[in-house]
Amino acid sequence: MGSESEMVTFKMMNQDFVKLDRFDGTNFTRWKDKLMFLLTALKIAYVLDPNLSKLPEPTDNDSDQLKAERKKHEEDEVVCRGHILNTLSDRLNKKKQKKDHKVPNKANMVEENSDIVAMVSNLHISMVSELNMADAKSKSPDWWYDTGATVHVCNNKSHFKSLEVAMVGQQVQMGNNDTAKVEGKGTVELQFTSGKKLILINVLYVPEIRKNLVSANLLCKKGVKAVIESDNLILSKGGVFVGKGYSCDGILVAKGFRQKEGIDYFDTYAPVARIASIRVLLALASIFNLYVHQMDVKTAFLNGDLDEEVYMEQPEVKLTENSGRAVAQLEYASAIGSLMYAMHGTRPDISFAVCKLSRYTNNPSTEHWKAIGRVLGYLKLTIGLGLYYTNFPLVLEGYTDASWITSASDNKATSGWVFTLGGGAVSWASKKQTCISHSTMESEFIALAGAGKEAEWLRNLLLDIKLWPQPMPAISLYCDSESTMSKAHSKVYNGKSRHISLRHEYVRQLIVDGIITIVFVRSSKNLADPFTKGLSEI
Repeated sequence: MGSESEMVTFKMMNQDFVKLDRFDGTNFTRWKDKLMFLLTALKIAYVLDPNLSKLPEPTDNDSDQLKAERKKHEEDEVVCRGHILNTLSDRLNKKKQKKDHKVPNKANMVEENSDIVAMVSNLHISMVSELNMADAKSKSPDWWYDTGATVHVCNNKSHFKSLEVAMVGQQVQMGNNDTAKVEGKGTVELQFTSGKKLILINVLYVPEIRKNLVSANLLCKKGVKAVIESDNLILSKGGVFVGKGYSCDGILVAKGFRQKEGIDYFDTYAPVARIASIRVLLALASIFNLYVHQMDVKTAFLNGDLDEEVYMEQPEVKLTENSGRAVAQLEYASAIGSLMYAMHGTRPDISFAVCKLSRYTNNPSTEHWKAIGRVLGYLKLTIGLGLYYTNFPLVLEGYTDASWITSASDNKATSGWVFTLGGGAVSWASKKQTCISHSTMESEFIALAGAGKEAEWLRNLLLDIKLWPQPMPAISLYCDSESTMSKAHSKVYNGKSRHISLRHEYVRQLIVDGIITIVFVRSSKNLADPFTKGLSEI
């Protein structure tokens, strides 16, 4: 058997994975992947390998090592069999039907999957074809909110308030491309526990289907809005509560996700790389005289194959009334988006202007539109400017600055920082602070905390790159406020503002851990100064 640590790990993993959803005949790929992940984590998935060499038959001359290996294999096989059986529904966990059994219909049927048969055949587990047919025992009286259905479907004739015979040959197509006969169409009245009623019209009567389906698309067209809160499906119309439903095993609604960290996934990744990461790699390529190969797959997301159904909700677009002189908000937002693309890419010099103008996206005026024209004119006159990297210096350093109360409307300051590597900027930002500062020192400290967070992220990135010399020294952060530096090195913060005390503790921890060191620089030489105020006229 394994060591004590392996037994503890097995026990902990087992406690988490007993909550795996049972396989009821649908979504086989997801169930198989989760089950194989469990078996692999428990180090028992090898017993399912069809190419696994068999152990020799037991004899009196077997060594202790061979006996232990044979015993472990038998125990792992039992555990593996138990986990597979525990995740199968009661209908699947029964003896295989006779081969001459006649399947009555293919509506809503999931054919027997060869993968699952191969997985359990060596463990002597009998399997049957999963039939999602409706009969007296399998019919569900519940209604399922289906975001993929285009019509309402009901399997119980008694639910209809009125019903008319369907046209000859009318059928409904299932998710697995099989069809079922439609025997009627009528009106169904759903009674909620709130006392309110929801009347569904043009509901198809399909006795062969095993679940009653409510089409989310049709409800949406009628003004019924659905929101999931704490596993509850809340229905409302015109802001008035209609009713709610409860989620259960196999619910068809997939808004959001129910995955658990450490079970279904370990890490999360952005679908595209952060632009600062790309600039760091370009700077390193320049420093170490490396070749850069660029590859762009434009159809990576369009032609990707999905093994599961994915439901998405289109975000709502809300336009507000302009208080100034009217300007088309969508055109203004489009222009701001274009400027932000240039700002995040290669033009940090327009960061403050774009940050300022983006605050008026929902309420632009002609003055703001003229300001965008000035920024575009500046870019046209300085089209030759860009980012240039050299082979020196091999040092990552940052500059931070703040401008106190730059927004007269809400009395909030502006933070700015920039990090350089290889003679060029690799990361920068100009942001309006989210909290009100009571002094210049507080606004500088808020900017210092934001720059410290970025410095920590860049440090972790460089530590993952083997080209970077180890050990890595502390990153120098240049600040032009002596009072902020003094407060950062102080072990005690006597202020009354809790939001500043938290940032003070964070910056202090970065200094103690050797992640950053704060260095004084005059304002005239602070590279972050243009990120907190507008450029002077040429």
